[in-house]
Amino acid sequence: MDGARDAADAFRSLEQCTEDITNDPYNVLHYLTRASTYQKLGYPDLAAGDAYKALLLVDEISDESGEYHDLAQASFDESEWELAKLQTAVYGILIQSLTDCKCFRSALTFARQRKRTDQQPDAVEAISNILIQYREAAGILGDEELDANKLPDNTMVRREIYPWNKLEPDRNSDEYLSLLNVQLEGVAPKCEVRIVRLPVLTGGSGTTTQLGLFAKENIQPGENVLEESSILTANNNLHDTLCDACSAELPQLEEASQHFSCPDCDDIVFCSQECLDTAQELYHPAVCGKDIDSIARDSDSKEASDALYFLLLARAIAMAETQGIHPLELKETSSLWGDFAMVEPGAPAAKPSLPFSFIYNVLYPIHLLTQMDLDIYATTAKYDFWIFNTLYAKFRGVASGRANARTGKPEVCAVHPLWCLANHSCAPNVSWKWSGDIKLIARRSDQLCRWGPRKDDGEKWKGGIKAGEEILNHYCDIELDVKQRREWASGPLGGDCMCERCIWGAEHEQLDLGDLTIRGVSDKQSM
Repeated sequence: MDGARDAADAFRSLEQCTEDITNDPYNVLHYLTRASTYQKLGYPDLAAGDAYKALLLVDEISDESGEYHDLAQASFDESEWELAKLQTAVYGILIQSLTDCKCFRSALTFARQRKRTDQQPDAVEAISNILIQYREAAGILGDEELDANKLPDNTMVRREIYPWNKLEPDRNSDEYLSLLNVQLEGVAPKCEVRIVRLPVLTGGSGTTTQLGLFAKENIQPGENVLEESSILTANNNLHDTLCDACSAELPQLEEASQHFSCPDCDDIVFCSQECLDTAQELYHPAVCGKDIDSIARDSDSKEASDALYFLLLARAIAMAETQGIHPLELKETSSLWGDFAMVEPGAPAAKPSLPFSFIYNVLYPIHLLTQMDLDIYATTAKYDFWIFNTLYAKFRGVASGRANARTGKPEVCAVHPLWCLANHSCAPNVSWKWSGDIKLIARRSDQLCRWGPRKDDGEKWKGGIKAGEEILNHYCDIELDVKQRREWASGPLGGDCMCERCIWGAEHEQLDLGDLTIRGVSDKQSM
């Protein structure tokens, strides 16, 4: 498309498509039309989601025993489309969208699935095209045989506040700052939220307005800066001795004077009556007795992080459903910043930086909603694919995690919305500890990361935090060199770290670790 005018026209078309889906959620043509519009706007990931829903509706029309057969059939105008041709069109846009995303394995799966029911030449050609495009993307020359099961299926997509997303709060308004500061009084009484200017991490030399956490008064070395609890937690072990609400370790059976479990599904256990009551109030009723425990649990090491982010998404959906609000309006999610690229309609898209896979961004969320007895079509306005992407971006930017001490596999993660107001630095002035509650603790002198030309200046490294100074946390192992730190932190940050230490380290790479002194800190990384 050419220019802002074409983009504006396409966005108006998208708005109409979304309205059509809201008014007639079982009409397969509405999803097919919106998928095509998403493609034109450069969102093949969202197009794949809508095309997959359209494919499910085609199946519903064909299957008289289907749960949504009558509704889908009633919305299908046979005078406009033959069902077989409609199915071909749906497969076409689904396969092309997944190929454009570089989810080659899923694209090939659907191409082969189509070929089983459609013997037209273009059905065979679609398989060949996927393999050709994969060879080009991977730089594979010649006729080397490919193992279809090893084709990549994880990719990166656009990470932005979608132009149609009207649910993000004005994070820089006085009213919103006041709200956050009221919430801080109970968890970080010596701190306040302020507006800060941070460097753009997606290219260029500009800055962006964000929030930061600052000391209102002096904080002594070793003193607690913040202590916060959260129920936006997840663990990916199917049978584990963790509290379902806060993910704290449960007491040993012989030590537990009382077991706290849901009276209606006693396999869900909590560490305290307080956690049980909180769960019943905020999220558990939506999943009580539902068969969701096996989804994404006990994943292998390669998928452990993706599985945990999905389980956070599942918890957010349960919270939204129980509380009767939109998942982006939960107090645990609304203030989170997902390291979004700020893109105006018609402007070139930023470099893709949000991890995406068909399984975790499309298939599992639909399966979850189905297992929760939610209508995946009638609830589209509340549980749409762009909403899942937005939540994933937020979680990937701020979630803290714990790994298995023996295997190193990520097992537990959580989102603490006030804790994550502290911005990242590879030379932090706080450490953090998480077990049920999460704590920020002012670093002592011997725990500070000493770097740069003033590493031996005793006045600079006294520890503690002075009134007016910013609280600086960290989202990666700060004992790595600058290149490794930036690689580790690029996921949560959405780009290369531009803290003072990394800027200096990039200019003096050979001195980066040689000038580092740090002892006695174990909180090396988040998720």
